[in-house]
Amino acid sequence: MENNSSHTTKWRQANKERSSQQRKEYYQANKERIRQYQKEHYQANKERINQRGRTWHDANKERVSLYHKEWYQANKESVNQRNKKNRPRYKETYKKRYYKYAYGLPHGEFEAMLQAQNGKCAICEKILTDDSPPYLDHCHETGNARGILCQHCNSGIGFLKDSPIIVSKALAYLNEYEGKECSA
Repeated sequence: MENNSSHTTKWRQANKERSSQQRKEYYQANKERIRQYQKEHYQANKERINQRGRTWHDANKERVSLYHKEWYQANKESVNQRNKKNRPRYKETYKKRYYKYAYGLPHGEFEAMLQAQNGKCAICEKILTDDSPPYLDHCHETGNARGILCQHCNSGIGFLKDSPIIVSKALAYLNEYEGKECSA
């Protein structure tokens, strides 16, 4: 004897359009009840559901990656338009996320550092504004954040290879010619 679910499956396949229409009508008539059930089911089984999703994702990384690449190629123009439109709105969010990812700087720490420096560059004490934005200085060996600088000071110590020895030699060099007229 044939079981009930097998019979249902055969009926759905033979009556795809009718079955689809019936499911749509049922969903429309019971939308709130279905959503409430799904919400309760998810809350009750959250960890199991999420673990199942993670397991599937880990087992199908190449498939997921390929899907995302194909989807992006098919929707490249609309994605780029949306990103361009939203860029100003999310600029600060992206920056904070980058500081957390690249330097391990907790949320709000950048603002706290800037406030501790009274909104000024830690070296030249120039007031940092939208026209002269703050740059997070970091140690290139450890990746740890050191302070907030203006673009010129950050670039300067970068060009001097973050070396206190080279910086002190540059200072001695500049002090040697301070007040003297340079030859043309």
